[in-house]
Amino acid sequence: MANLARNPEQPSYQALEDREGRKGANEQSEPDSLYMRLVDEVGCRDFNKTNFKTCDVSSLDLPIPGTTSLERVKLSDGSEASYRVHIPKDYDANKPLPVVLMFHGYGRTPSQGGAERGAAGMEEVTGLSQLADSEGFIAVYPEGNPERSYSWNNGQWFFSGRDDKEMTNKILDTVQEKLAVDKDRIYIVGYSQGGSFTHNIANKLSERVAAVVENAGWMTGKEDLPKRPFPILSIQSRTDDTVPYDGNPWYSITMKPESYTQDFYRRANGIAGEPEVATRVGLDNTKIEEYTWRNSQTGNQVKTMVLNGQGHLWYGGKGAEGTAIDTTREAWNFLKQFRRVER
Repeated sequence: MANLARNPEQPSYQALEDREGRKGANEQSEPDSLYMRLVDEVGCRDFNKTNFKTCDVSSLDLPIPGTTSLERVKLSDGSEASYRVHIPKDYDANKPLPVVLMFHGYGRTPSQGGAERGAAGMEEVTGLSQLADSEGFIAVYPEGNPERSYSWNNGQWFFSGRDDKEMTNKILDTVQEKLAVDKDRIYIVGYSQGGSFTHNIANKLSERVAAVVENAGWMTGKEDLPKRPFPILSIQSRTDDTVPYDGNPWYSITMKPESYTQDFYRRANGIAGEPEVATRVGLDNTKIEEYTWRNSQTGNQVKTMVLNGQGHLWYGGKGAEGTAIDTTREAWNFLKQFRRVER
């Protein structure tokens, strides 16, 4: 991970010391772990007050809090996949943090609100990195397959055929290797076709996932039940013409209705009976309906948030200000309740 949060201006050892709260190199002290990394990885073997500070540490993958970096993983077929990582401003390598994987929507054209397409656009539209800074989690934005209009392999012929299960696993493995990650708080979020992929990948990687949020996405009917059930929030609009609430084939692409999604995850979580129903008024004074099924033994929830009078949007994001909800905040408020529990 050559570029992970590296300072573009090569940091001096003194700057690293100051950031880590370590003793200055002028003081008499035993070599610490950072020094040992310099010795092992950079070859700074002259431990004295003159040469020690001049070591070139640019090759160390040292996290720079409050920054986003572009990274790549190599797949088994020889291709590469890219992703963005935002490290929160108060990052401490001694305090493992949650990770939120955010999967963007389909398309080569600019994103919502004129934002850049793909991962960079999703970071801009959602404002998730700003929330990561204030709430203390690591935000990861994988990039869809550029050869197939930045789409994801959700199992439907129209979209990417790349092995996105391998890609997601490798991204998670790399982030966990390089950063302090709470492996019991790995969350997946997706929008539109990225939301459809979220259903696919979360069920395939259910043993790694703590909870899931999907906004304006769909299920294909090809998903297998997860080995390990997880909580899920699905956010849908009754007036979304792109991904209809009641389902619809789109260019021979099957989009299952929201009722299918509810039944699928209720079955996965072993939940029977009627949901808890609540209504509230949205930020734009429209009605929001919430349907929640709970497993009293596991604590898992299957929840649908139904909006009215909204289009196909990341609600509350760039280009959708003033809509019913702030999807980014709603997603995090749901996710942060849950930890992965071994069963």
